[in-house]
Amino acid sequence: GTPFDTIGSRAKMLCECRFVVVILALGCLQVRLSDAAEDGLARTPPMGWRSWNEFHGNINDEIVRKQAKAMSAKRNEKGEVSKEGISLYDLGYDDIGLDDNWQHCKAGINGSFHKADGTPIVNKDRFPNMTAMTDYIHSLGLKAGWYHNNCLCKETKNIWNGNDHYAGDAKATLQYGFDSVKLDGCGAFLNLSLWYNLLNAPKKKIMIENCHWGGEVPTLTHCPYHMYRTCGDISARWDSFRKNLMSTVKFQAPRRPLSRPGCWAYPDMLEVGRLPNFEEDRAHFGAWVITSSPLILGHDMANETTMKRIWPIISNKRLIEINQAWAGTPGALFMTKKGSGPGNRTDDIQIWLKLLKDDSVAMFTLNHNLHEEGKVESMSISVQELTDFVNSYKTSNTIGPWNNFETLTARCVYSGKDVTNVVYNKTEKTITVVVGGHDSSFLKLKPSSSLATLSYF
Repeated sequence: GTPFDTIGSRAKMLCECRFVVVILALGCLQVRLSDAAEDGLARTPPMGWRSWNEFHGNINDEIVRKQAKAMSAKRNEKGEVSKEGISLYDLGYDDIGLDDNWQHCKAGINGSFHKADGTPIVNKDRFPNMTAMTDYIHSLGLKAGWYHNNCLCKETKNIWNGNDHYAGDAKATLQYGFDSVKLDGCGAFLNLSLWYNLLNAPKKKIMIENCHWGGEVPTLTHCPYHMYRTCGDISARWDSFRKNLMSTVKFQAPRRPLSRPGCWAYPDMLEVGRLPNFEEDRAHFGAWVITSSPLILGHDMANETTMKRIWPIISNKRLIEINQAWAGTPGALFMTKKGSGPGNRTDDIQIWLKLLKDDSVAMFTLNHNLHEEGKVESMSISVQELTDFVNSYKTSNTIGPWNNFETLTARCVYSGKDVTNVVYNKTEKTITVVVGGHDSSFLKLKPSSSLATLSYF
């Protein structure tokens, strides 16, 4: 069959897409939400920024304010700061997360960073006035995120009376004006149900990240948090983001997945902007998009060189729309095959699929092989296999546009370009994607009974 050519030059963002399809029958989809923390928060995957990936423990009030300002700054299509344009906040990124090292280590009882009554002690040299900092973040229309059960100078024993430590942190979170919190797994304070009850007892609701590295995950009836880490910490390497991506697979089951609105599987912060090149940054972002993972940026947003380089990725509205969409599935790994890497090394090429509300399917192809410049590999999927995937995830037998369609059209989500050469072929029955090493393809497929009446986006 005629292959998709979704790569072109690796120096170009735009992609050309070509495919051959055959008519098959499918039912349509029906949205169904699973049980989660039903408090109205995180009904779509959270979007924001957190300090750890870029700054680690070298964080302070000034840096946090600069990040908040950068998130709210308007930018043009080139990613340059401009009076007119669009900001990360406009795109949906709305939370500025302060991670570890806000605390005054060893300033509390028995070498801790809490007072005897459980009140946390802030390092005033780094953060002179937490409330003033969160007020500034709020003045820009953004939310402020905090961090507890710290890893730096971790407190491994509960020497406080009962739950005073938990209660002291929860009280300070509210008093300082924070809107969300990351609960790490380093200290002794691991009771996530208790954390949830303390943080969400008042009228104000706090969005919670469970950062227990996959050690505690939800069930279909119990999820006292809004996003949960499925793995250990990520780093700015392809193999690291690949490992973290794969940790989400077991939460993507058909019909009632464990990753769902209000309770999202989270393979850690993004390393977009910190990887070696544009293609790897884009593939990493696309992988988090197709799995409905929270899009939490981890680069220095105040670095204009980095922002201009990755702006076409993190500001891509088509990608963000797919990440935020919910039609009963967070997206899932569908197919894996061995490719051919340099020398005798071989690695996987994968196809990931996600059903969308408008009866379309997002299709993400990821090549884990590292090739020399210009070399590409192909990955094929039969339309029957695509049919079987949709049938396995649908929740209704209602007849929809996937039944007896005449044409199948696509959009390259990276470039926004529609495919024009749609062909009905009874013999080919496959879609073939061509993708370079450490690169990806992102398509949106949609059936239609008439190409002339098809409306895309």
